[in-house]
Amino acid sequence: MAFNKIIALGDSITQGWSGVSSVPSWTEQVQKRLGGSVRNIAVGGSTMSGLNGEHNFVQQAKSVDFSTYDAVTIFFGANDFNYYNASLDQVRQAMESGLNYIKSKNANITIFGILPIQSFMKTMNLNDLYNGYSQNDLMNVEADVYNRFGAKVIDWRGSPVVTPNNRYDYLGDHVLHPTAETYVKLGDKIADFIAAHQPTVADKVKPKPPVSQVIKSDVDQWLGKVRVSITNGNRKSTWKYDPTDRQNSIMIQFNSPFSDDSTPSVVQIDMFNLSDNSVNFIRVGTHVVLEAGYGNDIGVISEGKINYVYPRTSDSDGDIKSSFSFLEGQDYESAKDIELSLGAGITASDAISRISEKAGIPLSEKVLKKEKVYKDGYSADGSPIDSLSELAEAGGSKLFYKRGRLVINDVKNSGSNALIYDSEHGLIGYPQPLDWSPDDKTRGYSVEVLLNHRINVGQAIKLNSKYGGGAIYHFRNGEHSFDGENFRTTGEVI
Repeated sequence: MAFNKIIALGDSITQGWSGVSSVPSWTEQVQKRLGGSVRNIAVGGSTMSGLNGEHNFVQQAKSVDFSTYDAVTIFFGANDFNYYNASLDQVRQAMESGLNYIKSKNANITIFGILPIQSFMKTMNLNDLYNGYSQNDLMNVEADVYNRFGAKVIDWRGSPVVTPNNRYDYLGDHVLHPTAETYVKLGDKIADFIAAHQPTVADKVKPKPPVSQVIKSDVDQWLGKVRVSITNGNRKSTWKYDPTDRQNSIMIQFNSPFSDDSTPSVVQIDMFNLSDNSVNFIRVGTHVVLEAGYGNDIGVISEGKINYVYPRTSDSDGDIKSSFSFLEGQDYESAKDIELSLGAGITASDAISRISEKAGIPLSEKVLKKEKVYKDGYSADGSPIDSLSELAEAGGSKLFYKRGRLVINDVKNSGSNALIYDSEHGLIGYPQPLDWSPDDKTRGYSVEVLLNHRINVGQAIKLNSKYGGGAIYHFRNGEHSFDGENFRTTGEVI
C-alpha cells in the first residue's frame, strides 16, 4: 500500500474490546486488507478532551514520533459523551492542541479522523440531548475541526455499521462495544476509505504547491467563496457567497484583522438581503465561524462570539445590509486577577501551564522559542493575561489570537511551509518597505496578496519580487477582506 506505516490512536473501540473480553481490533483487519504496518497504541477509557487525566488524545499523540509514519488514525469521543461530561469547547480545544502537535512533527502526514460510532449508553437517538448536547453535535464538532486541519473524515452517519435495529447483534454489550464480527466490518469500511485516499506516485514526486502558486491575479473574483455559520443554542444556520451557485448564494462582505497582540481582534461581516428569519437568528452572544477561499479550498478565517448587531440599512439600489461584528475568541483582558507563587527553578513553560490552568484560560498552542528558568521562582500577582504575555516574551514568543484561539508561539517559528508569491501568482503591486529606526531593528515589508485563509500571525511567505529578493518573511499582522469584488489579504511581514 502507499501508506507503509500507519499509527492508530483511540479508546477501547480501537484497542479491541467487546464489552466482555478483548478481541482483534479493526486495525488488524485494515493491516490484513492493505498490507504494510498498522501500529495500535489505543488505550481503553481514553478521551478526546483529556478530562479523564492520563489517557487521552493529546497524551497519546505526544508519545509518538510522527516523523516515521505516513498516516495516523484518530478515533475518540464515546467516553467524552458517556462518562466525562466533556463540553464541546473542551473537545474542540483538545483536538486543536493534538492536531497542531501532530502537524508540527510531520507536516506531510495524512490524518484520518474517525467519528464515534453511535452509542446507546445514555441516549437512544443521535439527536437526543445529554448534558446539553447530542451525539450528532459531538460528531459535527469533531468533523469541523478535522476538516479545518485537512484531515480525511470517516463519518459513519452516511452508511452506519451499527444501528438501533442491529445493536443487540452487533454490539457485545448492546450499548457501545462491537463484537469481534463487527470489528471486521468496521475494519473493512476503514480499509476501503484509506485505500481510496492513498497518495499517488505523482503526489509523492511532486507535492502540491501552495495556493498562492496556482491562483492567478485576474480570476480571484470568479473563484472566491465565503461561508458564514452561526450557532444559536442547538440550532445552526449557514449562509454562503458562491458565484457558481447563484440560486443559493447571497452577497457577503467582511473585514477580518489579525495581529500578534493579546487583545482579540474585531471582525465585521455584512450580509445582504437576508430574510426576516435569518436576521432574527443573528444575535449577540451567538457563535460565528467565518470561512473563505477558492473552489474546494475553503478554510477558517476567524471565529468567535457576536458582540454587536447593527441596525439594517439600505443602499440606492434597494439592497438591504445586515451587519454585525464579533470578537475573535474570548476576551480575557478582564479575567479575574490571580495570586500564584511558583518555586525556585520553575520554567517559563511550566509557569504558563500553571497560570493557564488556575485562570481558566485555555491555550491551543504553547511553543516557546527558548526556555527560561526562574532560579528564584516566579510570582503572578494580577492580570493572568499580563503574566502569560510576560512569560511568553521571556521565552522569545508572543501571546496572541489565531483563528479564534489564544496561543503562545514564536511569530517567526518556521520557514518550511512558506507560501511563494510573485507578480503572476498572488502578489499584488510591489511590497513596500516598513518604516524603521535605529532603535527598531525589525525590517520588513507591507504586502498585498490574493486572500489566502492559511495566512495568519507567523505564516511564512517567500517574496519573489524586486523588493523582498526571494527571502523568507513572516506575517506579524494583517487583514483578510472581501469588498464584493476583491478577495485580499494585506499585512506586515518581517
